[in-house]
Amino acid sequence: MKTTVENLSDAIGLLSDKILTEADALRGRKRANRAALRVVAIAACVCLIVLGAVYLSRDTELPVEIEPYTVTTIDVSATGVVTSYEDLCDYLSSYKNLQFITFEIVSVYSPEEAYELTGSDIFTRLTTLYKVHVTYDWLADCEVDYYMNIAHAGDKEQQYLGKPMYEVGMTFMSAVFGSSDTWRVPVGEMEYLLVDGTAYHLGTEAFITAEYIPSLVEEASEAYFSAENNPMLFSSHVDAEALGEFIRTDWTARGFLEEKTSDDEVAIDYD
Repeated sequence: MKTTVENLSDAIGLLSDKILTEADALRGRKRANRAALRVVAIAACVCLIVLGAVYLSRDTELPVEIEPYTVTTIDVSATGVVTSYEDLCDYLSSYKNLQFITFEIVSVYSPEEAYELTGSDIFTRLTTLYKVHVTYDWLADCEVDYYMNIAHAGDKEQQYLGKPMYEVGMTFMSAVFGSSDTWRVPVGEMEYLLVDGTAYHLGTEAFITAEYIPSLVEEASEAYFSAENNPMLFSSHVDAEALGEFIRTDWTARGFLEEKTSDDEVAIDYD
């Protein structure tokens, strides 16, 4: 397959041959016509070169991304206390105001900004605070439109293996708990990257398997984002609607939604 440069070179060569052929055919014409032909030919060549340069620039330009950096990775990327979805649900049952939502990362707070907002120094060591835009409540099964802050383990210096920091613009489906304006991701086993209606489970083990959602596909994959030595690892993927429906039905049966409707303010223990 020819490269872009080779294609452009061929096109310019063909145009030059065409111009010379036309010039030979028109030698008997008046000087004015020959001058006009030269002007047109030069203009055509200039246009082709400019368009080629624009095309090459577009074709080779790197996408706008966060500059890659190297981090210290931590091997334990989950709660470390669950081995199955049933165990996970037992663990989640202790949380009040548990929710399962879709949210987009709007911005990342610096450790200083996070401390000023929360009064907790945990954001100076291995935890990051994000501003997010919440767009769907899967337990209520409805679209929503509000902003809040989410605390998540890991920072730019140390990250869980296979779970680099969230980046602005990414969208997730995840379990969260908390109150008022700041929430926390309680367990690493209930996070999904949402891309074009498909939910990709973060981590090396799919706790929700095809046993629970028949359309779920268990397939290991990885994708690099900001940290060049810590790709995001995925264990499975499933249609977001199917995942949301399963969570809503299953958690309703387990009584999790009753906790969600509690009016009690839930203080977040960041540690």
